[in-house]
This record gives sequence, structure tokens and C-alpha cells, in this order.
Amino acid sequence: MDVFEILRNEKFFSPLTGVNKRVYFECISELIEYSKSTPVLYESNVRDTLELYLINKQYHVENDDTEFSYDDRDSIKIIRKFRECGWLSKPELGRNGEYITNITSNCRRIIDFLNRISNRKNDASISNRILSMYEILQSTYRENSVRKDRPYSSVIVPLMDDEAELKNEVLDLRDNISIILNQITEINDLSSMGNYLLGDQFLEKFFNDYFYMKNNGLIPSILKGIADQLRRFKNDFLFEKAVHEYSERMQVGFDESKDLLTKYIDEMYYYITIEYPENMEAIDESINKYYRLANMRIRLVTSNGLNIQSTIDAILTKVKESENIDKQKILDELHNCVNINSQKYISRKSYQKKKRQVYDAQTAEIIINDLTDEEKAAITHELMENSVNPYSVERTNSYFDVLFKESMLPFVKSKYIKSKEEALMFASAFIYSGENEFDYIVELDEGYEETAVADITNMMVRRKE
Repeated sequence: MDVFEILRNEKFFSPLTGVNKRVYFECISELIEYSKSTPVLYESNVRDTLELYLINKQYHVENDDTEFSYDDRDSIKIIRKFRECGWLSKPELGRNGEYITNITSNCRRIIDFLNRISNRKNDASISNRILSMYEILQSTYRENSVRKDRPYSSVIVPLMDDEAELKNEVLDLRDNISIILNQITEINDLSSMGNYLLGDQFLEKFFNDYFYMKNNGLIPSILKGIADQLRRFKNDFLFEKAVHEYSERMQVGFDESKDLLTKYIDEMYYYITIEYPENMEAIDESINKYYRLANMRIRLVTSNGLNIQSTIDAILTKVKESENIDKQKILDELHNCVNINSQKYISRKSYQKKKRQVYDAQTAEIIINDLTDEEKAAITHELMENSVNPYSVERTNSYFDVLFKESMLPFVKSKYIKSKEEALMFASAFIYSGENEFDYIVELDEGYEETAVADITNMMVRRKE
């Protein structure tokens, strides 16, 4: 399928190729990030977000192939450019009278894809891909799993996507360790070595990802579980169902579809069982090589490029072969070769050995101060006295006083009930009917009355004579 026919805009990629490509890319990324935190993207919000970002970054939009007016602000130029290339939709009038705009789905997909390529900041993403593949296969065989309805779309396709990303991330890991090896060989002085080890974020991120993945002991068992589930899926009725689904969707024959999906499953199984472990072994070897190389470079830069160990060995061999008088002369000369370049005070706490703390080994007891029955009864009575009963006799009397005064009727019926509170007031009147403190009496009729709240027994409330 032609991607340009899907986009339906010949200028879709033009913001990424002109003189303002950096400004356009950062601005649309900022808008996408802002849209994630707001339910509705108003035109005024887009304009304010762009203006604030341009001011903070001190960016300026130069004239390109879009018909700009020289008196337009840069934010207006960018919005007009994004609409022209199909990144922003046409404005629509919202409920509150403000114009609403949307970032098109094609624009979101392209920008998110480019950001994923340039910003690989997801720690332990390799193990996340492995866990995703494992959970997909596990959920497939659960009872009432929706993945069984469309096994090609909901099982094979996401597995292939995760495997493709897993391949890319493993290759990135191999490339990154190669870059680190090249960097360590270019260090020629101790200052550069210290700055590299302390300030290189790329180095820190690599080892954080690597050690997170290696220290998780569940990864090997999960890989074996994925391989077992792939074998099971290949020999299961779900695979035949996936072949039928693929055949109908792609309009190809059943045998051709079965051969293709079989190759997909076999390729995934081969990668999980053979290729992935081989790549990780190669990365482990590169890690060991890095440590040996880093150790060698540290020794070289601390000795001004000389191999101190071999030099000392040669001197000691020479001293051993010399006469006693010559030995003393050589040792005196070596003594004069030692110079103190710096001297610093070391505090006592730098080498003080802390004593082991001895805790009290006596048994601990938790003392519970419980209340007596009289205190509990007093507290309960106080709470009941201070609590407000919304359906007390007094409140029910007040409610019907107001109701009779507003309606100016000799009686009221339950069919006039419109809310839950009114229904509860009628129920309270039925309970208090006949009490001396209650000023009203309730009479019941046969049948039920359908109200806005529920079906209620026909009742009529009138004032006592």
C-alpha cells in the first residue's frame, strides 16, 4: 500500500525538510506532549503553548514556501504551516464558543516514531519486550480469552511487533558497547578518564539497562516459557484459526497462508531459543573486554603511557643481579626519584573503624490501653447525642410543614415524589404516624404508585385534626 495515498497530502513531510525543520519538529512534539494533559485542545491553548516555547528557546521562524504575512506572529505561522501539511485539523467551534483543533493521527504516529528512534530512554526495555511476549501467550490460553476470537490479529501480530523491537534493542545494546569501547581507547590522560567515568550519561544508562536485565533471574525461565508456548500454539487449533483469518484478510490461499504463518512462528522460536542467547553472550564478552580495556587504560594514563609493572620488574631484576655495593647505589637513586606532588590531611573519621552496635536483646512487649465498658458507653452516647439524624421527627415535621404551605392542599400523595430524599421523608412519616410528637397521619391505599424514584405504596399524608 502506498504511504502517500494514505497520507493524502503531498506536503506532509515538508516541515521536516525546510529551513525551519528543527523548530517545526520541536514545536509539534511540544504540542503532542501538551495534548496528553488536556481533554480538549483549544486554538488559544495551541497558540499560547507555541509562543511560550518559542520565547524560552529563543527560536525564530524564517520564511519558507508557506505564504506568510510579515506582521504575523511566529505561532500563527507555525499553526498555518501545520494545517497546510495536514498535521493539524481544521478548527471546529466548541460548546463554549472557542475554536477546537486536533493533532491528526498520522502526525502523532510519525512524530512518536521519530521520537522513539532519537530518545531511547526506557530503562530495561529489553526485559519489558520479553515480558510482553510472555503475557500475550499466557493470556491466550486463559478461560474466555478474547484473543482466541482473532488469533492472528491479537496474538501473532503483537508477538511479531515485540520480537522486532526486541531485535532492534539487542542490536542497539551491541552497538552501544562497541561505542563505549571506542571511547575508552581514545582517552589519553587521567583528567579525561575521570570526566568520562563520572559524567558520561550514555555509559551510565547502558550499564543500568544491562545490569537490570542480567540481575533479573526470571528472564531465562520466561524465555523458556515463551518457547514452550510457541510450540503449543503452532500445534493448536488456534493456529488453524489464525491461518483462516489471515487468508480471508489478505485474500490468499489457505496453504500459502499456513506456510507463511509457520515461517513466522519458526522464526520467532529460533530467535528466542538460539539467536537471542548468542547475542547476549556476545554482549557479555564485550562487557568483559570493556573492563579489561578500562583497567589497562587507567594504568597507562596514571603512568604517562609507561607500563609501570614491566619497568619495576626490570629494575628489581637488575637489583637482584647486582653486587651489594651497586644495590645500595641503585636504591638511593630510586629513593630520590620519588616526589610528593600534593599532601592532604586525612581526618580520623576517614579510617576510623566503627564498632558493632549491640542492641538490647530483651523481649519487647506491646502495651494496649483499652477502654472500659463504661467509657465506651459514654463515648457512644456522646456520639449519638451530637450526630444529626436527617430523618428525625423534627426534620420530618418541618419538611411536611413547608410542603403543605407551598402546595396549599389538605393532603399530599406519594405520587408527587420526585427524588430519593422525598421518598425517605414519606417513609419516615409512615414510621412516625401515630406518634404524639408527629403532627401528621399517614393513610395507605391499595396498589403501588410509579414515581421518578421507584414504585412506592400509595399513601396519603394529612394533618391531624
